[in-house]
Amino acid sequence: MRNRMIWGLAILIILIIGVSVFLLTRTTETEPEEVYNPLTPAEKEQVDRSIQDAIDKEKKNLPPIAEGDKQQVDDPITEVSDETNEQTSKTETQPQPTETPLENATAKDVLVSPFGYGPYPDVPNDYREAKGNPIWEHQKWPDGIALPEGAELLHRVLIRVWKEGNRDWVGASHENGKVRINYPNTLYIWYGTPYEDEDGTIIRPIRRSKGDPNARLTPDQMRRGIIPSGVRILDGETEAIDVSEYLNLPTE
Repeated sequence: MRNRMIWGLAILIILIIGVSVFLLTRTTETEPEEVYNPLTPAEKEQVDRSIQDAIDKEKKNLPPIAEGDKQQVDDPITEVSDETNEQTSKTETQPQPTETPLENATAKDVLVSPFGYGPYPDVPNDYREAKGNPIWEHQKWPDGIALPEGAELLHRVLIRVWKEGNRDWVGASHENGKVRINYPNTLYIWYGTPYEDEDGTIIRPIRRSKGDPNARLTPDQMRRGIIPSGVRILDGETEAIDVSEYLNLPTE
């Protein structure tokens, strides 16, 4: 037991001596090598000079830039701004269009129909006040108007009937070369084939009606040919205006 204690003490002393010798003999050469070493001022200056030399060499290898291209590269906004100013200048110097095409027309520059119907008719002031301007004075005329040819003929008819004193109408429709003027509480009707009712009565049905929506017929009224009281009836075929004949339009 005593021998074991002596041996343990001896080993401990040896370990202490070994550690002491290692610490005393340690130098900078035995230290681990650092991965990153900061550059000295001289080394940093050398690196910067190398980078600048590489940039200058790359520029020399680039193709020369044309004079026109140089303006776009250096100042791309200048050309756009100049173009904008030029467009603005042209806009300011050009006469601005007025509200309607006819107001710009002179005695020698009479506006005519793009569909071959000749000059547009004069529009009375009271017509403008009551019904508005004709379709050919619309800003989008004619390309921005749906069915412009039919619309022109319709307005020509309405202006003429106005001049003739027919002014209690509320609208009109143009269909297959004919215009039907719409009046309050008035319907254009087309009759169908008569038939015999269950009690032997001959019924003349109405197959179609058109006009004031407030005077619309019910399906039962049309089937039995019943006209409500207070509703004026016009024949859909004979009461229509033949546009070509009424306006005496030029023929090709």
